[in-house]
Amino acid sequence: MKRFMLGLCVLLLASCGAATKSAASPLTIEGSFARPAFAATTMMQTPTMATTPISPTMGGGMSGGAMMGSNSAAYMTIRNTGAADNLIAASTDVAGKVELHTVTADGQVMKMEQVEKIEVPANGEAVLKPGGFHIMLLEIKQDLKIGDTLDLTLTFEKAGKITVKVPVQMPSAQ
Repeated sequence: MKRFMLGLCVLLLASCGAATKSAASPLTIEGSFARPAFAATTMMQTPTMATTPISPTMGGGMSGGAMMGSNSAAYMTIRNTGAADNLIAASTDVAGKVELHTVTADGQVMKMEQVEKIEVPANGEAVLKPGGFHIMLLEIKQDLKIGDTLDLTLTFEKAGKITVKVPVQMPSAQ
C-alpha cells in the first residue's frame, strides 16, 4: 500500500510540472515547460490589416501569446546529487525531430546552434532556459496550446532515460 501511495504521489507531482526523479537516478527534473506552438505556419488576419504571415520565431499574435510556426522549445532545471552526467538526447511524440541547442553571441547577433550534449555537473545543476541551453522541438505534429502537457523523454549518458511531463506555458519574466 505504501508503495502504491508513493507511486501515486510521484505521478501527481510529475503531472503538475513539479520535480520528477527516477528511483535509481541521482537526477531530478524541476520547473519544466515548453513554449506553445502550432502544427503549421498560420496566417493571421484582422479586420484592420491584410493577411500577414507570422514568423516562426516571433512571439505573440494569437490568444495566450502563442508562438507561431512549426517549432517549439522545452526548458527545465536538471539537478544532480551524484557524479557528473550528460544529457545526450531527448524525444517526444509531438515533434518530428528533437535537438539539444544553446544560444551563442556572434558579435551582436545571437544564434542558436545544436550541441552534442548538455553537461550536468556532479552535485550541481544544468539550467535550460530561454537564451541559453534548451531542447528544440522541431516539426511539431500537433498544436501545443497553453495548458497542454507533453511527454518528453530525456536520455543521459549514465542515468539512462527519464520521462518528464512537460506543461505548455509562456516563460515567466526573468
